Amino acid sequence: MDEPLANLDAKLRKEMRTEVVRLQQELGVTMVHVTHNQEEAMTMGDRVAVMNEGKIQQLAPPKEVYQRPANRFVAEFIGSPSMNLLTGSLASGTFDADVGDVSVRIPDELADAATVDPLTLGIRPESVQIVDSPDDYTFEAVVDVVELMGNVQIVHIDLGGAEFLAEVDPDLPVEQGDSLLVRLPPGKIDLFDGVSPESPRVERAAERDRSAPATPET
Repeated sequence: MDEPLANLDAKLRKEMRTEVVRLQQELGVTMVHVTHNQEEAMTMGDRVAVMNEGKIQQLAPPKEVYQRPANRFVAEFIGSPSMNLLTGSLASGTFDADVGDVSVRIPDELADAATVDPLTLGIRPESVQIVDSPDDYTFEAVVDVVELMGNVQIVHIDLGGAEFLAEVDPDLPVEQGDSLLVRLPPGKIDLFDGVSPESPRVERAAERDRSAPATPET
């Protein structure tokens, strides 16, 4: 199916997503659904192939594509709003961004596995925290714009030209011009080996262990 829902309005498109999934389950057939709409891909697919310029960048279940993007292109392409990406350098376990006054600690398991410089730090907007007390994973920044979406508010943080978003509770008191203490939870930080779209994501040791093939019993 090539863009079957593209010309429908938003409400009907959501209804038809459910109907197509139900039909596929009833028929028990394999369907290939081609779309530029990532919502369709993530909600309808059992496996998602993310393509760029005719080449498959990642082929995996939707949850894995979102949580463990294969490279920087997939990380930026999947998600709305997309993943925050900052280029910079890593020295002695500390990441220093090329823009803003961002200097944060990187978990040892990631820092030890990174192989190139410069590289890219990534974190999803919903993982970014606004906190009161500093630690090794915080930096100070100023609010540029606040978008209230109803169930969440999206805070645009000024880093001197780089877009950086935090998706936070709508009741959090924050306004344009406020100075904030921004925290990047260590378990939610991603690193990419390089700054190009093809730069691979650095895997944690636990992830490599889970993905390794089982050793046959003797």
